[in-house]
Amino acid sequence: MKNITAMTAVDLITPEQAAEWRSIEDSYTQWRNTPEVNALPLPTALTNEQRGKLEQYEFYTNPPAKYCVYINVDTIPRATTWTGAFLGRITVRNKWRSNFGDRRFSFTLQAINGKEYWGIAYSDSGDYARIYIKKEKSGKA
Repeated sequence: MKNITAMTAVDLITPEQAAEWRSIEDSYTQWRNTPEVNALPLPTALTNEQRGKLEQYEFYTNPPAKYCVYINVDTIPRATTWTGAFLGRITVRNKWRSNFGDRRFSFTLQAINGKEYWGIAYSDSGDYARIYIKKEKSGKA
C-alpha cells in the first residue's frame, strides 16, 4: 500500500497486515505481562522490522496528539520510529545552550500523516524527542 504525502512516498503495510500484526503484538504483550510466564506457551512475536512498520501504519492512520520519535539531523533531517521507519521530515528552528549547559534545538515535523508537529530535542542526551501536534490558529475577526 503506497501513500503519497507532500513530503515523501511511504510504503505502508495493508490494513489486513496491520490487524494481524496488532493481534500478534497484543497476545505477545499479554504473555509478557503475565506473572506466571513460564506456565504459558511462548506466542509468536513480531520482528523489530514488523514492529516498526506497524508503528508507522498506526501513526499514519491514527495521528496522535503527542508522540516520541527519534531524530536524525546528520544527513536528511527526519523523524523515525526506534526501528528506523520514516515518520516525517523535520526543520530545525532554533539552537541554544540552556542554563544547565546542555544543547537543545526546536524543530517542526511535517509528518507522513499530513499533520504538523513541534518539539524540542536535547542534542547532548540521545536522539529521541517528544513531539506535539501544532494547534490550528483560530481566525478571530
